[in-house]
Amino acid sequence: MCPGYLGGAVLAQLLSGPNASRYRVTALVRSAEKARVLRSFGVNALVGSLDDTEEVMSLAAQADIVIECVCCDPASVPKNLDWLIFYLSHSGRR
Repeated sequence: MCPGYLGGAVLAQLLSGPNASRYRVTALVRSAEKARVLRSFGVNALVGSLDDTEEVMSLAAQADIVIECVCCDPASVPKNLDWLIFYLSHSGRR
């Protein structure tokens, strides 16, 4: 797998688990190369950034579950992630 360290580990577990066929996974990645690799595993991979608030909110609104694997360093997490957390916490979705 070629996404980031955290996202790649989570994605590997989702795609190799006993219920993998039940999941429809969408991943937001930063490069066309990462998207190409993920698509080869059946993932709906979109090239984008957390800085694109409208795209992130649109994707979150379509999801039953959102797993955020941006980074471990809170100082480098985009402020738009705060909006995503706020949106999800008030959407009635988990």
